[in-house]
Amino acid sequence: MPSLEYTIKKFLGLMLVSVLTIIVVSMNSNSNTSYFRNPSNFIGWTTNSAVNGSEETFKDSLFSPHSEDNVLDTTTASVAIVDINGILATSATTINHNLTAETGPTLEERDTFNPTNNEFLESDTNIHEEPLAPTTRTKLSRLFPNAPPDEMLSCIHKRMEPFLDTIIKTRAWVLRHSHQWKAYNDTYNVTVYGDNATYFDEVKKLENIQTYFFNATIEDIRPCLINGGALQYDYGINNCSSVISKAKRYSMYGKSIYDLHCYKNQSMSLNPSPLNDAAFRVGLPENFEHPNNMKTLSYLHIIRDATVTAYGDVTTLTHTLVPQRCFQEKRIPLPANPYELPIHEEVFSMSQYYGKGMFHANIEDISRMAPYIHFLKQFPEIKIHVYDLEFPPVYLSRIDIDPRRFINGTVRAKLMYVPQGINCCLPPLFGTQVESLYLRRNLPNPTDKERNVVVVVKRRNRRGRYFRFHDKILKAIKERAKKYELKIWEFNDSPLPTLNQTAHMFNRAVVIVAPHGAGESNLMFTQPGTILLEGLCIDKHDGLVNVVFRTLSHILGGFYYGFFKQGAHCTETTPEDLIPLLDFYLTRLDEFR
Repeated sequence: MPSLEYTIKKFLGLMLVSVLTIIVVSMNSNSNTSYFRNPSNFIGWTTNSAVNGSEETFKDSLFSPHSEDNVLDTTTASVAIVDINGILATSATTINHNLTAETGPTLEERDTFNPTNNEFLESDTNIHEEPLAPTTRTKLSRLFPNAPPDEMLSCIHKRMEPFLDTIIKTRAWVLRHSHQWKAYNDTYNVTVYGDNATYFDEVKKLENIQTYFFNATIEDIRPCLINGGALQYDYGINNCSSVISKAKRYSMYGKSIYDLHCYKNQSMSLNPSPLNDAAFRVGLPENFEHPNNMKTLSYLHIIRDATVTAYGDVTTLTHTLVPQRCFQEKRIPLPANPYELPIHEEVFSMSQYYGKGMFHANIEDISRMAPYIHFLKQFPEIKIHVYDLEFPPVYLSRIDIDPRRFINGTVRAKLMYVPQGINCCLPPLFGTQVESLYLRRNLPNPTDKERNVVVVVKRRNRRGRYFRFHDKILKAIKERAKKYELKIWEFNDSPLPTLNQTAHMFNRAVVIVAPHGAGESNLMFTQPGTILLEGLCIDKHDGLVNVVFRTLSHILGGFYYGFFKQGAHCTETTPEDLIPLLDFYLTRLDEFR
């Protein structure tokens, strides 16, 4: 039983959090107007009118040219305003109060601060062995019931409609005023990196770029997000300190970005807590300031006269924009004569480095375009720029994007659409959730009791990321599954099942057991509450551990526990290592389904 001192400390801490939450929500509720352009960072062509409330006051003059050659003046710019009118039916104050009232130990009780890197070192000690009561966990996990994917996508489309309408009007004006494509100046070209603090300041100087921001209050967007965009779960690893100290750069940011805490104790890894505001900074420049009481969920550049490479770098006139991506320093040189390159009227760029990789292409690339799928389906004439035509992101086929629209290589466009980039192995919350909703919209999404499958992933010996004792592990899991009337489905990467089979398999899963690898990208088909039990591997290239699927599981509302074989590689993981961890979840299935 927890000590009296612990109970009192917990109660007082949580009461303080509840009071602060009520105050913040009350302040935020004073305005439900969404500025989809950031007033402090407005970039773009002149706008002389705005959309106020639900009444459109845009005139055709909004997109009028200001010079003979149709180059738009950037000396004055007003801010377009949109009223989202999206209010929660239930009091946000009440929901947040209930959410923060039972969230477990305080930070002081479960973390130690390391001033050398401004990160919390998640403790691997059993800080509080007493597990949370099952009824408490079940109650908290049902605070924000998730609607069917179609309904959640309709919610997102409604919130984004004014934002996308303005993009559509900008597009219409540019297409009405045709012009000759203007070449870039490669000799005096300036490179601007998407993660740099001055990124938007630099882009603002460019007369042929218009940037739109999709902003919303948390209260407005909450009904559209998985678990209400509010509920997350901590995670477990059998040796937190060893793994965190070896974690790859971006995948290690569990604490500072998502406020996740690592526990060796599996019960403690189930603690729910509100989503950290820092999660909404992923994919934005360093020190980016959100508008008052709002979060920037996505932004889109609309660029005239642009050239894009396979890595997604966009060159226009005197500047090259390098979106956030893996290995930003790697570049593809442009030809001296740009007119040799193929040209298209309109191109939407989603390509980036590592575009042939299963995870990078299907999670990082598609989540960039996910908020704009509705827009792209409205205008099928817009080409979609991918890394490789031979190996385009396979998940696009589940979203009904016609592959005849795909183009690759270095190409020119009279009008190019460039969404925000993504840090390597650090998927953004909004775009990733939108993508998952699209991928799940045509799946059965069975009820809790029908989610009766344990998926066991079998990998070939690629980069040493596989279980050498896979057959023994599979046999032991089958024996356990019989006791709980669960089915065992093996996901074998040689030969791979069809994408349709894969989608249905993971959509039915309640537990997934896997060594680290691209097959875990199929978490995108899973439902909230799915458990991932992952064998963590040391990358033979750099000696580090990648915990990106912990982050992905978290974003999708799942539970995560990683097993790290100290002093050995993940290939040596045995049934004796995994079965006790699996048993913990199997005895509590009703809490996860």
